[in-house]
Amino acid sequence: GPDSLSQQLQWVAQVINGHSSLGLEREIFFVSLGGFDTHFNQRATQDPLLGDLDAALWSFYNAMAQLGLQDQVVSFTMSDFARTFKPANGDGSDHAWGSHHLVVGGSGAGALKGGTYGTFPDLNITTFPYSKDDVAYPTQGEGRWVPTTATDQYFATLAQWYGVGPSDLATILPNLAIFTNNGWMPPGFL
Repeated sequence: GPDSLSQQLQWVAQVINGHSSLGLEREIFFVSLGGFDTHFNQRATQDPLLGDLDAALWSFYNAMAQLGLQDQVVSFTMSDFARTFKPANGDGSDHAWGSHHLVVGGSGAGALKGGTYGTFPDLNITTFPYSKDDVAYPTQGEGRWVPTTATDQYFATLAQWYGVGPSDLATILPNLAIFTNNGWMPPGFL
């Protein structure tokens, strides 16, 4: 469609390519890929969506590399919900807490570090007593995991990379301090 993720990122790449002539120094772009709210036929719906995400991010990264900007641009995913691990009726799943997100940057000085951050949950569906990862009441035992890295930590790391000073983080992310006793800990990709 006219607003596919690839086309949205192509527009972003064009704006970034002309950023110096526009007098822009720092930009944030929001693009979207909907359709992940699947309560049935989850795999049949999500597999092509994830394929679109993969192709769009790969093309965008290559466009930034051709411009020599791969270390100055970061792409990341964010969602306000995840899905349970255990399928429901109709081969779908319900909303959940924990999720996985992608952070894509370059490999040079100043780029964000790729990798896996947080603790991957135990994927075994348990019965009482439920696992430490699968604690959502009242549907325990469905793989509704509690994240090990808070979105506040994720955003704080991205904000610092973007240039936000540590003293401003508490204003921007007022819940950040509750995630550690001695100050927040970045996920590690900065």
